[in-house]
Amino acid sequence: MLNKGLKYNLNYNNKNWIQTLAFETETAIAQLPKHEQEEIRYRAAHYINMYKQQSHNKQHNSNHDKKESHTLSQIKNKLANNKATVFKADKGKSVVIMYLEDYNNKVQEFIDHINFTLLNRNPTKIFQNRIKDTIKSCQLHLTNDKKRTALTNTNPAAPNIRGLPKVHKPGYPIRPIINWQGAPDYKLAKHLNKLIQTRSPLPNAFNIRIPTHLIEDVLEIPYKQGLKLVSFDIVNIYLNIPTNELPQIIENMSCNNQIDRKITNELTKITRTILEQNYITFHNRNYSQNSGLAMGAPSSAILSEVYFQHLEYTKIIKTLTQYNIIRHFRYVDDVLMVYDETVTDIHEVHAAFNELFPTIKFTIEKETENNINFLDISIHNRRDNLEFNVYRKPTATDVIFP
Repeated sequence: MLNKGLKYNLNYNNKNWIQTLAFETETAIAQLPKHEQEEIRYRAAHYINMYKQQSHNKQHNSNHDKKESHTLSQIKNKLANNKATVFKADKGKSVVIMYLEDYNNKVQEFIDHINFTLLNRNPTKIFQNRIKDTIKSCQLHLTNDKKRTALTNTNPAAPNIRGLPKVHKPGYPIRPIINWQGAPDYKLAKHLNKLIQTRSPLPNAFNIRIPTHLIEDVLEIPYKQGLKLVSFDIVNIYLNIPTNELPQIIENMSCNNQIDRKITNELTKITRTILEQNYITFHNRNYSQNSGLAMGAPSSAILSEVYFQHLEYTKIIKTLTQYNIIRHFRYVDDVLMVYDETVTDIHEVHAAFNELFPTIKFTIEKETENNINFLDISIHNRRDNLEFNVYRKPTATDVIFP
């Protein structure tokens, strides 16, 4: 049963499944705005009646369906009796079974070792008022009441954290997953993405869009003896972005794009409001992240790009030129460089990268037996050309019991 994965859908239906479906549907509809409820209720009733008719025309549950349902009940009971649960692994489609106590300890360990501070109270209401004040003051970007209302979460809640076990690493630490959809600034943060993309689009000069483009770009490099590849990985990218620099960087970008000063001021004001709302909740305790971008916030991806592309154009490009790097590619926090080992000491380059800014650090991975893995590509340096294959991570297994 577990081999079928967490998304496997049982074909077994309980005796009163239609009534249960109708009840759950009505509960969901009640959460919608009143002017939308009747239309959605009418459409839902149509589909529920259709499912009811279909269920009459086929055998209710086969022996196979009943056996699967019985097996699932046994699994649930065993997990409950042992205070354990099932998770999706961080990488691949593996299924991980963990004791709840171990899982909670790992999430708490992550919080304790990252730059979080325990708060005395939930700041959601304060943040919600600041969001409303910011939206109200932005008359140029948000030109009418309907648009302003659409950017406010009506029933905000603190972002909650959960974890996906990193089964490919010693001790199985967790990768944090933070649900930001109920946060006060969720809708405004999504709107900030659109503003940056339309008002100050990024050049993306060093960015990789898809792996096939990387292969094409690398193959354009004339091969010569001494050609080598190396990858740098940015350590905890979101946690280490110096957010105090971002408003000024965005202001400079706007000036370079000849954007009106008043619009620029509103853009930076929205950015500052988003950056200050950096907190999570776990087991009814609220924590503030003291530095970096908020993990899980919809604006963090583009704001990290804003910072790193600024870093690439102001500092990294000088280092690349100084050390004769042939090509530099980046995908989010993964960097691939092509260099000539006869003229470049890659360890000096690595040291120089780690001195660019106090909080930004890079790890290094060189070729191993003339091979290097980057994203989902395996690149083999054959000493006369480069060969590309699909890289399958070792975590791509069926079931893992740590």
